[in-house]
Amino acid sequence: MTREEFINWFEERFVLTKNDIYELVQLYDEVTKHHWISVEDELPKLNSGMVIVATYKGDIDFMIFSNSGWHNSRRWCCVKGVITHWMPMPQAPIVAKNATVKEKGGK
Repeated sequence: MTREEFINWFEERFVLTKNDIYELVQLYDEVTKHHWISVEDELPKLNSGMVIVATYKGDIDFMIFSNSGWHNSRRWCCVKGVITHWMPMPQAPIVAKNATVKEKGGK
């Protein structure tokens, strides 16, 4: 669904102000902006921080792309073709300062 289709879908089904729809579209943009990018199409900016990567074997990992190749804190991965796709890291969730964390088992 494109951004425009999303707006039309909401306009047809809900009584919302344009401001409400604008806020929902911002949420839509945030949710859909992260997608797998082929390394053949584009590489991350050099040393721009950790990204999520996929390998030709289907493994998922977190790595940084630099002049020396792909690497993380555990190893270097400079073999061409090992990394096939990448995507930016999502933003961390916002947790309220007064939030409580339940222990496993509901305690």
